[in-house]
Amino acid sequence: MFVNLDSADVFTEITGSGRPLLMIHGNWCDHRLMKGCMEEIFTHNPAEKKTGEWKRIYFDIPGMGDTVLKRDIASTDEIFDIIDDFVERVIPERIFYIASESYGSYLARAFVKKYPERVGGIM
Repeated sequence: MFVNLDSADVFTEITGSGRPLLMIHGNWCDHRLMKGCMEEIFTHNPAEKKTGEWKRIYFDIPGMGDTVLKRDIASTDEIFDIIDDFVERVIPERIFYIASESYGSYLARAFVKKYPERVGGIM
């Protein structure tokens, strides 16, 4: 599915329910990197199967994967702003958690700085 924003149509896959867990992949790949690494943990965890504790939000960073940009971007700050709009759309005013790797972890730190009261934890 796509989450339509003013600046991009963000390709997104959401799995599970419960606490929002934003999955931010690294540079020059797409959401499948995180999904391939992380879903194994959730599908083989008996507690997760029973409770559905985590709502996993996989998406393609603007400029990567199937996310479609509606304007040019020139910096990581602009990429962060688009992801921030995305988060506000899919996780409005809620505490959320972040799992990330590489460049995604750089972006995750920006969320911790901007929303220290909303980011419940990062890994």
